[in-house]
Amino acid sequence: MSLSPPPTPSSSRLPPTDLAPPSPSPTSSPASSPASSPQTPSRLPLSLLPLLHKLRTRTSPPPLPTIISSSGTVPLTHKALRNPNQQTPAPLAHVEDFVCADAVDTRLLLRATRAALLDRARDLGGEALVDEQWTCSIRGPKNGIYRVHIDYSACPALASNPDPRRPVALHKAIGVPGVMTILERQ
Repeated sequence: MSLSPPPTPSSSRLPPTDLAPPSPSPTSSPASSPASSPQTPSRLPLSLLPLLHKLRTRTSPPPLPTIISSSGTVPLTHKALRNPNQQTPAPLAHVEDFVCADAVDTRLLLRATRAALLDRARDLGGEALVDEQWTCSIRGPKNGIYRVHIDYSACPALASNPDPRRPVALHKAIGVPGVMTILERQ
């Protein structure tokens, strides 16, 4: 009959575990030791491999589709305002961003942007806009919301005819059909 030492209070509360890595034997090499080799996906349960693949290959969401339209590469002037003898000053530029819901009426947004630019031209003594050029980009939809960015440039000019109050090359404006609600204008 052998006598075993009495259990200590701390060791009697803890259950035995097999999670401790085996101690390397003095004769085994570090390369063959299972504790020093990295865990490879082949050691994972097969049910976790698809999840691990999804986590590793997750990227940013794809960019929102963008619709781009423009008046063209050269500035345009309405026929009623063409005057070959007139010198035009440097062009004014105006940039506006709109947030719209459900649809985008690009023609309406271009008219609003041009009206703001014409107001600036009138503050400088101009009566009309010549050499106009615009670009419009529509991003979205994201939850039914579109973001519209309009760059409009034109030169203020004195004119004997009244300003036509509509953008040039309006037939090139591409929008999103439906009933538009402007949520924000910057």
